[in-house]
Amino acid sequence: MAQFGRTAANRHVSSDNVSEAEIVRRAKAGDEQAYAEIIQRHQNMVFSVAYRMVRRRIDAEDVAQQVFAKIFYALKKFDMRSSLSTWIYRIALNETYDYLRKLKTRRVLYEGDLGQHVDEVIEDSAISADRAPRIDERSEKRDYLVKLLAHVSEQERMLLFQKEVEGRTVRELSNLTGINENTIKVKLFRARKKLVKAASKLEAGNKLPR
Repeated sequence: MAQFGRTAANRHVSSDNVSEAEIVRRAKAGDEQAYAEIIQRHQNMVFSVAYRMVRRRIDAEDVAQQVFAKIFYALKKFDMRSSLSTWIYRIALNETYDYLRKLKTRRVLYEGDLGQHVDEVIEDSAISADRAPRIDERSEKRDYLVKLLAHVSEQERMLLFQKEVEGRTVRELSNLTGINENTIKVKLFRARKKLVKAASKLEAGNKLPR
């Protein structure tokens, strides 16, 4: 796998006119240049997803390397039922979430509109001011968000991230996922409702960061 890291991504690959299906077919067959093309086409997106969540370049680069390593080994199972970019986006988001969840040293930050939404969740869950979690420090807020996001599904996390952090519209989400707009709205509503419920449970169990 080492030969497919940054060196492969930095190679000049002149296959702009090659279809996605053909590149995937070649990569599955072991064509290193085709895999390098996949990295080249998607590395900016993967890094952006990671960086928006971890907020440190070195951590985002580590996550990106993990993402492309996972893609390398999982590509043979990719069945083209979704676009390659959607498949890679989902892997990138899940890997970044796992990276945050497993961190022992809490130095990275979790920012963006989704972070601001935590304050709304806490308020909506009717936690009294004197018992509300102390999440003024960004690292604590990020840790709290990781706990909350554990209570929603993979798809819900992806939709929340795209809507709240990336600022995509419901129409854009519909175009990306193939899910109609009303269903997207329902899924987002239910996901936010789960966050409110999770916040209440965390508070009731005295598991909020202090």
